[in-house]
Amino acid sequence: MVWDHEVAGSNPVTPTIMFNLTKEQMEKLNKWLESNPPVARGAIGGSITYSFTPTSLGVVVKVKNDLSGAEIDLTEYENW
Repeated sequence: MVWDHEVAGSNPVTPTIMFNLTKEQMEKLNKWLESNPPVARGAIGGSITYSFTPTSLGVVVKVKNDLSGAEIDLTEYENW
């Protein structure tokens, strides 16, 4: 997780929080997406929800297919 007001541009009043996936998490996600493909819906086609929950131990990372309800936990608990 990155919290850097400079990422938001020249306005230091607007903080930005960014979350990143590791290479291993991306590989696991891509494999999961092959069996749970997102289906475009609406004008922007969003049907996948990415959830990042910061805790005192680490960040819980989950991805959910909103249409099927299928969800994958990408949290790297072994790194906590």
